[in-house]
Amino acid sequence: MKISVLIKKVLKTAISWGVILFFLWLLYRSAGDYQKILNTIREADYVLLGWGVLLAMGNLSVTTMIFRSNFAIFAQTVNLGKLLPEIIINSFVTISNPLGATGATAYMVKRLVDQGNNYMRSIFSIFAAQLSISIAFSPVLGTTLWYLNLTNHLNDYQIIASQVLLIINLVIIGVISFILLLPQFSIKAATFAGNFSNILFKPVLRKSLINTTKLSGYIHEVQKASGNFSHSLSKFLGSLPLSLLYHLLNILILAIAFKAYGDSPAIEIVIAIYGTIVLFSSVSPTPQGVGIVEGLAQITAVSIGVPSEHAVVAILSYRIMTLWLPALLGLFVFRSFKKLKPTPAT
Repeated sequence: MKISVLIKKVLKTAISWGVILFFLWLLYRSAGDYQKILNTIREADYVLLGWGVLLAMGNLSVTTMIFRSNFAIFAQTVNLGKLLPEIIINSFVTISNPLGATGATAYMVKRLVDQGNNYMRSIFSIFAAQLSISIAFSPVLGTTLWYLNLTNHLNDYQIIASQVLLIINLVIIGVISFILLLPQFSIKAATFAGNFSNILFKPVLRKSLINTTKLSGYIHEVQKASGNFSHSLSKFLGSLPLSLLYHLLNILILAIAFKAYGDSPAIEIVIAIYGTIVLFSSVSPTPQGVGIVEGLAQITAVSIGVPSEHAVVAILSYRIMTLWLPALLGLFVFRSFKKLKPTPAT
């Protein structure tokens, strides 16, 4: 390995761990009385926590159905038995690579293609599934921002994060609508953008940045896969109730976590805390907001009236149930599937 590559890897690792340790330090400083925390853990209702774990595992199936319904939009049927392991593995890959969800998406596409699925259809199916989950999160985000505004606890970071998330959602919606509603124009626009990029960067790179022929072929393939837009749109809208169920189950798991430790915040408070968890996970520099979400969500919870010891243990338990346990399960599934020989891709 070259020294420069090694130095870059060391620097990236050091920066990531530095960020994580900083927010864990914030969590430590704002946690409050540790004796109260220990007492809260001892007196927890572990039966309720067990139900939370079961709901979190069940939500993996809901996520699988969301992805499967969006695969159907692009004239591609993926068996639930084959897709569920990919969703579970995705839980592990999401936090085990520095690119987080982006790296996990790329790896999931690769595995689906290795199983014989079409490359572009797989990309856009995953893209549409993520869009469905993001759109279903909109009412949760609205409730979160409304409640935090109502209680005057919306700080600058949350405002910026919410704006970034909304902009990302709008861009994704715009790109999909652009390709499906204006297919011919989108090809011309993409070709123009590719040619312009090549003119701009070719003197620097000494080669074309984008192969416009391949780009047009990819867009043609997506148009062919998407079929009739109105039919595809109805299928896409059909996945939104599942995506809403996904968020409702997560909110229920968070409420169970609080209840298990002897606290029952009002539903709008639970939704606001869940909203900030998703918000920080989306915009944080670490995979799935590891180390950052735990600290900032706890600070937010305390700022809106949740006792510190309850906020710490409930949020950590929620993260264990919805992030770390699925990731651990994903690790075992990943190791068991790793030795399977893939079928040739089409």
